[in-house]
Amino acid sequence: MAATRLAWPLWGLSMVLAVGSAALWVRNGVFDARSFSAFLFLVPGYATVGALIAVRRHNRIGWLFLGIGVAAAALSLGFQYSLRAYVIAPGSLPASPWVVWLQDTLVSVSDMGLVFLVLLFPD
Repeated sequence: MAATRLAWPLWGLSMVLAVGSAALWVRNGVFDARSFSAFLFLVPGYATVGALIAVRRHNRIGWLFLGIGVAAAALSLGFQYSLRAYVIAPGSLPASPWVVWLQDTLVSVSDMGLVFLVLLFPD
C-alpha cells in the first residue's frame, strides 16, 4: 500500500517533467537526438515499467526503473532549461547555475542507477 502511494506520484512527477521538457524543447526550436530520445522513449518507458513493477511486486528493480525514469525526465528538462538560459536567450530564466548543478549531479545518479540495474537485474 505504501509503495502505491509513492510509486504513482513519482510516475506523475516524471510525466510532468517530461511535458515541461517537451514544452521547452518546442520553444527552444533546437531539436537534438539526446533530448528527443529521453523525452520519447526513456522517460515513459522506464517510469511506467518501474511504477508497475514497484506496485505489484515490491522489488528493487521496479524502484530502479522508476528512479531512472524520474532522473531522465529531470535531465531532459534541465538540459532544455540550461540551453534556453545560456544559449538561446541568455539571462531569461532564473536560477540557471542551480539547474546546471542539479543536472550535473543527476547524470552521476542516473549512471549509478543503470549500473545497479545491470548488477541486480538477473535476480
